[in-house]
Amino acid sequence: MQVALKKQSFSGNFNINDMNPNILYRGSIQKGNRRRGTWTLFLCILCLLCQAQNQSGYQVGFAKMSIDPPDNIFGLALAGYGLPAEGRFSTTWEVVDSLKRFKLITSDKEKLLALDKENTWFSAQQTGGSLQWKENSLEITELSAVAVSGKQEYVLDTNGKLWIRKAGNKLKKVKSPKLKTIASDGKYLYSVDNIGNISRGEYHNDKIRWTAIEKEDVEAFTIYDGNIIFSDPEGRLWKTPLKQEASSGKVQIGRYNDVTYTVKIKQLAATNDRIYALDTNGSLFVGKHKSENSMETGAVAIQNDDRKVVIITIDVCGVDYSFTQKIKETIASKHNLPKDAILMNASHTHFAPVTQAWTTWAHFYQQPDSNYLNNVVGKNIIAVADKAIENMEPASIYFGRGETTIGLNRRDNVRKSEGPVDRTLDVVKVLNQRQQLMGTIFFAGCHPVFQNKGEESFTLSANFPGIARGILATHTGSDYNLFVQGCGGDINPVSADYRETGADLAKSVLEVLSNDMQEVRGTLDSFVDSVLIPIKPMKPEEIKAFREKTAIQRSTVYTDKDLRWADLMEHRYQADAVRQELPVYVQTLNIGSWKLVGLSREAVTSYSMKIRQIWPNHKVSVAGYCNDVSSYLPDRWHIEKAVYEGYDSFFWYGQNGIPPLNIQEIIIDEIKLKNR
Repeated sequence: MQVALKKQSFSGNFNINDMNPNILYRGSIQKGNRRRGTWTLFLCILCLLCQAQNQSGYQVGFAKMSIDPPDNIFGLALAGYGLPAEGRFSTTWEVVDSLKRFKLITSDKEKLLALDKENTWFSAQQTGGSLQWKENSLEITELSAVAVSGKQEYVLDTNGKLWIRKAGNKLKKVKSPKLKTIASDGKYLYSVDNIGNISRGEYHNDKIRWTAIEKEDVEAFTIYDGNIIFSDPEGRLWKTPLKQEASSGKVQIGRYNDVTYTVKIKQLAATNDRIYALDTNGSLFVGKHKSENSMETGAVAIQNDDRKVVIITIDVCGVDYSFTQKIKETIASKHNLPKDAILMNASHTHFAPVTQAWTTWAHFYQQPDSNYLNNVVGKNIIAVADKAIENMEPASIYFGRGETTIGLNRRDNVRKSEGPVDRTLDVVKVLNQRQQLMGTIFFAGCHPVFQNKGEESFTLSANFPGIARGILATHTGSDYNLFVQGCGGDINPVSADYRETGADLAKSVLEVLSNDMQEVRGTLDSFVDSVLIPIKPMKPEEIKAFREKTAIQRSTVYTDKDLRWADLMEHRYQADAVRQELPVYVQTLNIGSWKLVGLSREAVTSYSMKIRQIWPNHKVSVAGYCNDVSSYLPDRWHIEKAVYEGYDSFFWYGQNGIPPLNIQEIIIDEIKLKNR
């Protein structure tokens, strides 16, 4: 039975003599009043007990939001793999449903303009996700390119000569060098000549004043969102910012791969936040992301008394410390809680856009797209934390532990099948006062890496965590199922099919949920400790020798990475910015009788095993990939054997040096000492 109680405010110790004397037992009061007074006293005490119980209980709220990039953020590199050398991009082209074949496309601010094979101009406006075509009044047909700027139409004829027409008047030739193609951003005219010079033109007094921007091998181009978007003769797609005049700053955003990008671009046009391409056959396409639409950020907010913690999960490969601290500061300030109470965990999917700086990788991986990082990922992390806190309601928390067999130690070829695998599967469920499932949190340590071939290699995806979440939502009825990546640094999936991995993980979670789970009780607290691991960076002369040894080898993705690392270290020495330690962040959330320890970096599987041994009689969950994914976190074996996790990966991550053999002992001893 549920009893609705009116909230009351009490301070100090309860004293029965402080109550209204009319409801207390006194010898001079009649017998009926004594009974009523006793009953009232009982109800009062019951109210106090109920309120005390409520004060020691939890308020919990869940939320989730998509972090799939919208199609108006065009062209993103996928994180996680350095291969293939040509790069992985989400960019794809979807055919526009039209029976017509076109020989030219252009645009103004509101419409896409296209000239068909019969020399009839059409304009199209986007309505409900599709283009609605109608004949247009443009009469110019003998041309190779058209650019529209306000009421002015710039025309490039088949001889490379430039013409202009104002407000429907006759064409007038404009003095200009011979051009290959033109485009407009609605304000300026842009051109490419036959040797690749890109220039910006400003029309005034029947003349165009040209300003050189840069020189590129351009096949087709357009102006979009402050960038020049262009394709080259090799089928690669690039963008270069307009504001960086006479400088490089360009980055690749797509390429012909004969799988998800199969368009041989003849012309490009942009309007209404979309980019269109015309191929050599006259078919029209619109630019999109190849995506499963499964990437999300989730959050659970838990409050007890006046303390609150927030756990945030993000379907990205990794995040930089500077990014998470900025996000935490915003959330903490809005909700009056310490930054230490906010834990952020990356699922480490290798099929998400780049969200951190891969400084030694190919140029298209070295910096994340700031629009995507800040206006999609960052913005939605803050929004999902807000929503989880807003959704809080009285609830009970339960903890269960099972086992998952989805992973294997990827160094078994060296360890001869003796590599450790932490198969621990921790599951937390939350029930509201009506005993309805609000959501789950489940922990497993395994790389979301397969499949990296064919179409799936270029497809944005949460990988197996997304599959598991979807199955759990179907079987539990709750949309809120948060996957927390554990210490999976050296663990790969057993199956090459991530759908099978996700299904196996979900099945194991459901088994834990079907058994008795222990209720979590108690207060909240949170801590973040920094452990500084001493390192010995290469000296300048050692870096020089390293470079010389690498430079004489055949150029590969790996040698290119090592040369970029040598460049990076030389710049750091020049700037006096070579650090002598690797910071590792250890975050601890004590949620009553359940302890969550979150490690930064890519912690290998042995860390979770050893950390749980510190508190053998407690419910302890361990996560890696928390708050900062700036390198691997190996143990002694990986460093001694100089395998990828203990050696080469530190060059991939652009780190200053390799950690000492006893890095794990340093971290475990510090956790024991702090005993958070």
